[in-house]
Amino acid sequence: MSKTACHIRNLANDGLCRVDYCQDCTCFHLKVGYTSLQIRPDAFLRLCGTMNTALARYRRLNDSQGPQKKRGYINDPGLPH
Repeated sequence: MSKTACHIRNLANDGLCRVDYCQDCTCFHLKVGYTSLQIRPDAFLRLCGTMNTALARYRRLNDSQGPQKKRGYINDPGLPH
């Protein structure tokens, strides 16, 4: 990671989470709330894979609990914003 200011390009932003990429330092800049992380592309790909696996397992678990227990999906009105 470089000592100079990054020239980032926003790739995604939903208000809570933001993903930027800097070609100068070749890092992804992840921001979730007040937490910020700079991560190399290979680690970013592994993180995305792990998060996708976790989300798929969570959804299967949530689906297996029946409609009365379904909570926590993205954009669920029951989740705090």
